Amino acid sequence: MIKIRELCTADIDELAAFLSRQTGTSQSTLRDRLLWLARNPAATSEIPFGIGACRGDELCGAMLYVPMRFSDGVNTRTCVLSILFYVDAAARGAGLPLFMAFLSLADRYPLYASTANTMSAGLWSALGGSPVAGSEFEYVRVCRMLPVVAELILRASRQARHTRPDNIEEYREHSRIDRLAPVKDAESALCAIVQPRGASYALVCDAETIRWKLYEAGQTLYTYSGHYSQCLCAFQRSRRGLRSQVLALEILDVWGQLDPRDSTDFVSCIKQAFHPDIISFRGGSRLSGAEGLVRKFRRRQLPCPAVWLVDPHGLLENRFEYSSLAGE
Repeated sequence: MIKIRELCTADIDELAAFLSRQTGTSQSTLRDRLLWLARNPAATSEIPFGIGACRGDELCGAMLYVPMRFSDGVNTRTCVLSILFYVDAAARGAGLPLFMAFLSLADRYPLYASTANTMSAGLWSALGGSPVAGSEFEYVRVCRMLPVVAELILRASRQARHTRPDNIEEYREHSRIDRLAPVKDAESALCAIVQPRGASYALVCDAETIRWKLYEAGQTLYTYSGHYSQCLCAFQRSRRGLRSQVLALEILDVWGQLDPRDSTDFVSCIKQAFHPDIISFRGGSRLSGAEGLVRKFRRRQLPCPAVWLVDPHGLLENRFEYSSLAGE
């Protein structure tokens, strides 16, 4: 018989072992990630670390909850992100009660997911979720063709084997330029991030959140100083492709003034600093409104909307502004 129970940080070792069996990622890597999640400054005792399905004393399914604060400049709301949703193949029936347990939080908190696939998107839709506008596509610029062409060949031949690097050391930038420079003093830099009063509910980007979400995760903020622009930028480096051979850089968010006249220079600086194979940003991002930047990218349709929101009581007043920084 399968029982559903709340998870807490005391379950981290058991969770790491379970997720390692599901994903093939090393248990130590997953334990480090779970410990990082436990340091979330938006965490509250009212929201459990997650929910688990147990057969006897053994964990056979899990979903983790990540509280994130959103503000419109006047009011602040805690939203809950769903991540790491896995169920053993022999216990597939546990998936629905885990999902329903998560949905039970919707009376108090807006809920969302940021990495939906076709199957989970159908579940979100059937249970009252709404796709977030713009999350069904992304903007992509190919910087180096060889790894991308190799990926197309691998997919066509169906000879690919998925691998996933455990660390991000190799993703660090190979060169630095003055116009795009890392920020060491996040607190001072964050003074430039101001949430307009009465605007959409956007992720609260205070020093505590940025320190945890970026710096503790091995990333950083960058300043971009163009001829007409002055802004702060957050990036995410990762591997894509069936053999993880494509070095991707996602523009998570930009705060401040990015003038259209600096779009070409902005992209050039990113290429020089990180040497990515592709650069991308989400269609729902505020960057999608920067026409000068969008013209330098191609629109890539995703199999389904990637971001879903459940807010049956209208706590966000239909003013939810998603950025990739608020995702997993």
